[in-house]
Amino acid sequence: MAKKTSKVPTRIATFGARAPITDAASVNAQYLAARVYRTELAVLENHRRDEVDKILLQHAPYAEIMAQSKALEDALIVVRDRVKVDQAASRTKNVSDIDKQQIKTIKASQTLVWDECKILRSAASKAYAVELVLLQNADNQKTGKDLYHAAKVGDLRSGPYCTEIDRQHRLQAILQQDIFYVQAHETFMATLLAVKSLKKKSLEKDAALMAVKVAKAGLLLAKKAAKKTYAADITVLDAERLTEQELARNVPRLHPAPLLASPFWGTKSLLMESANAAKRIADRPRIRSWDGSGRIGVHLSGAYQGIASILDGTNPFLRIDPVPADAYATSQGAAREKGQGRKVRQRTTVHLCIGEGAHGQREWASFPVLLHRQLPADAKIKNAWIKRTRIGTELKYHLQMAMESATYYKVTDESLPVVAFDLGWRQKAQERRRILYWYDDTGAHGEVLLPVAHRKCTKNMGKGKAPQVSDIQNYGLSGGLALAEDLRSIRDKRFNIAREAFVGWMAAQQNLPEWFLKAFNAIAQWRSPNRFEQTIRGWYDKAECKMWKWADHRIPGDTQIFDTLVAWGKKNRHLYQWEINETRQSLDRRKDFFRKLSHDFSKRYRMGVLEKFDLSKIAKLAPPEEQNELHETARHNRHETALSEFRNILKTAMPTAEVPAYHTTTKCHKCGHVEKFDAKAELVHKCPNVECGVVWDQDFNAAVNLLVAYHSGETINDDLAQKEAELLLLTEENA
Repeated sequence: MAKKTSKVPTRIATFGARAPITDAASVNAQYLAARVYRTELAVLENHRRDEVDKILLQHAPYAEIMAQSKALEDALIVVRDRVKVDQAASRTKNVSDIDKQQIKTIKASQTLVWDECKILRSAASKAYAVELVLLQNADNQKTGKDLYHAAKVGDLRSGPYCTEIDRQHRLQAILQQDIFYVQAHETFMATLLAVKSLKKKSLEKDAALMAVKVAKAGLLLAKKAAKKTYAADITVLDAERLTEQELARNVPRLHPAPLLASPFWGTKSLLMESANAAKRIADRPRIRSWDGSGRIGVHLSGAYQGIASILDGTNPFLRIDPVPADAYATSQGAAREKGQGRKVRQRTTVHLCIGEGAHGQREWASFPVLLHRQLPADAKIKNAWIKRTRIGTELKYHLQMAMESATYYKVTDESLPVVAFDLGWRQKAQERRRILYWYDDTGAHGEVLLPVAHRKCTKNMGKGKAPQVSDIQNYGLSGGLALAEDLRSIRDKRFNIAREAFVGWMAAQQNLPEWFLKAFNAIAQWRSPNRFEQTIRGWYDKAECKMWKWADHRIPGDTQIFDTLVAWGKKNRHLYQWEINETRQSLDRRKDFFRKLSHDFSKRYRMGVLEKFDLSKIAKLAPPEEQNELHETARHNRHETALSEFRNILKTAMPTAEVPAYHTTTKCHKCGHVEKFDAKAELVHKCPNVECGVVWDQDFNAAVNLLVAYHSGETINDDLAQKEAELLLLTEENA
């Protein structure tokens, strides 16, 4: 997909949708094909990273330091496993002094080794730059259908079939026989390496880039001439490539035969864009199991991006039935009559192209949609997709469109003041939690607390009792999360009872079928109610490729236990869906609160100042030696407050700048004295400087220091911070 060159801002608009009303079978097939395609791209990317590691490990110093890192990691795992065993035996979170000292020593050694790994990896990359460029060229040679073909013959398959990368290396060996091609290739590599050594945005780099273009053109001409010279050898190499039909016949697949149909090109384009973005992330792409979720969509370009062709039904890939002219009117009267409200008038249908027939006839899928927001008249839709998400036992649909419009420009009033935000949760009275403290140029300041909502406590539900008036408690905005935890506890208790009854019944039975024993192997150690329920409904034997259903293969004497487990499964699904709905609604209410609050700040201030701090570091699960009761409480509060989500929404709602977080809490804003103290336990602190002695709230103090740092010019790349926030929100929307 071409890189964006327009400076007009782009936003992703999300609208609620429902299941398709036409051709549901083809839609499900497309979602399934998209998941298979995404999985194979992930496998191909992991294979590419393995090839990069193999190349870099040829560098002896780097291979040696990586071996040391692996040995330290293995040693740390051994000690932590021993800590887990000791904690489980003593039923405490205590760690012995010997284990603490060993872990501390290993971590200190790891820090030194990791720093050296970074240096040596950079040296290995420079030493084997040519090999890495060849690997990258082989990876970028084919896209779309050919890349799908290349993924099929990768690690997902077995047999004597070379990967696309291997084929490119063999082709390169044939072309190396031509002396003119070798000279052109050496010139191209020299100019390419010269560009990488130059700084960005310089006249020398512009000249070097022009030299790369000239060298690349010469390389293409030399390659074309070499292919003509060695046409016979290349013809033999091309004959080894298998078609999709040959692959289906000769190569074993991980999926059934109906999945051979590849997704529509629009969906492929979206998946390829996600795969290219994953290459820039350090973590490897994960391969998720199929649960029905995914995306299908289209990529629009040229004249097809205009909103007019989409609404008038002439667009060949995306069409939206227009809503009435007064659908977004706020007037009262007739519009308020029953059945004639705004939401009713905003309902429409979106038609998405999901395939093309043999004679060019397009296949369409129609989804009911609620256009709660009016589309900008000047909007250009780059991509549009229907996102399907598994929410408990149900599938939810959303229409999402990447729209480019001048109405998204942020026009700020330079006369407005600047405000500094100190993000962080604090436990306040009456179960209230502070998530933000702000301070502006005028001296105004204040705190933001999560609102309180009244929710019913469910502590009596597991005992079969109805909640009483005395059970009413004050939950926070995310109080539904506490209710979801109560429901999960109820499910776990019911699961333990059902599992114990089933284990006792199995122990009393004789001559149980072999498939039954395989399906419920080690049932006493299972901890997932959903796994138990799904196995009761059906179990797939991978060895025999056969689905076994207990209901179709009844066992003599299983009437009572089978009826009991079926009733338990029905109740478990109900509680599970209730739990998921409570969680989802709470998260949606929290996000709505964050958006409204951020919008209010954007109207009052021209710039927001944040501290440069990586919240993901404190969100990671602590290792066994650091876990305790206070850590569990902090993790729970961190999950409820969702500071990372709040910060990203703030960055997209208003222009922001980031300043270093060094000493923002421990430095007195009045006199500048720096003192380290227990910031977790001491919210209100007194400056120890004899000449000062000011008492301040540490969050207020941090907000003032952030604002002073901004006016002192200690900002960190405002545009980069904004792009990071937009990228994070885009990743969340497309996940």
